[in-house]
Amino acid sequence: MKDDDGREEEGTSARVFRPGTTTAAGASLSLARAMAALLLWQGAIHFNVALAAACAFVFPARVAMLVLCTQLFSVLVPADGTSRFGSSIARFICKHGLGYFPVTLQVEHYEAFDPQGAYVFGYEPHSIMPFGAWALTEPASCMPLPKMKILTSSAVAFIKSRKGFVKIAMQNGCPLVPIFCFGQNDAYKWWNPDIKLLTRIATALKSIPVIYWGKFGTPIPYRTPMHVFVGKPIPVEKRGQPTKNEVNEVHGQFVTALQELFEKNKAKAGYPDLHLEIV
Repeated sequence: MKDDDGREEEGTSARVFRPGTTTAAGASLSLARAMAALLLWQGAIHFNVALAAACAFVFPARVAMLVLCTQLFSVLVPADGTSRFGSSIARFICKHGLGYFPVTLQVEHYEAFDPQGAYVFGYEPHSIMPFGAWALTEPASCMPLPKMKILTSSAVAFIKSRKGFVKIAMQNGCPLVPIFCFGQNDAYKWWNPDIKLLTRIATALKSIPVIYWGKFGTPIPYRTPMHVFVGKPIPVEKRGQPTKNEVNEVHGQFVTALQELFEKNKAKAGYPDLHLEIV
């Protein structure tokens, strides 16, 4: 990252241009490390799917049962947020995975963020995987906040029914920050099977079943340019138990700010004809 004098700091994939624009370039990090980071994150999903298929069709019954029980145990046991090993893996993925993509991060009103403050970030769209959110994390060193926890909704199309993050912001008195990433939907190709049974399951689980793939049918995503725009923080009054109407009012402010952020920057990001539909 470049400092205020224009010098580039070591150990990061980001280059900072004042005021407010941060560019993370894939060429600034080892491609091998970037691929390893992506495989650690995305490869694990495909590995577990392949392992489940092997249990169903290849492994003997006892072996299959042992493997499935181990997987079930790993799913049910809560993750240890204080694990140094887990934190190291997460930092490696965020730092080096970012170097795979040409990601541009633009922060509006950079000075409005207090490094000692707490914020609730509403990142849209989630897409298959929110790769652009890596630019907001601590290892990327692109934001003025020392620690980041980002809440994402499932998709822009469903944001009107997703109000939990607004309630969290109100209960803690944390400003809401609208964020939009252009180009993220192009990182993967996908197929959404139109099957009634799967639709019912998706409705029950509140999750859409999607089959997706990247380069050569692998978990490695396409190297598509991404442009992340961070809007101005929306002040939120602290309320321990906000009413439904109060949540709806603040949620409406967030949706309006997100739409304005989208319309203001879509041409700059190379998507002048793109329309944002919020339902």
